[in-house]
Amino acid sequence: MLTRADAIDRGLFGAHVSATAAERIGDVLVIANGATTLMRTKHEPNHFPFPGHHGGLTDDELYVPLVHATAQ
Repeated sequence: MLTRADAIDRGLFGAHVSATAAERIGDVLVIANGATTLMRTKHEPNHFPFPGHHGGLTDDELYVPLVHATAQ
């Protein structure tokens, strides 16, 4: 758990964070480590339907199709 200032000071968002970007960072950041999953159990007590989570490393999450078209 880090404050916005701590996260910026540790370089989690790069060497320079603009004032505009800093305003968009939450007041407190909670970062999972390793196989840890963070859940809001008070609001979602049994919500665990997905095989992976945001930032997962399964093939379904790593290989997302891209459709590209050029306007004429």
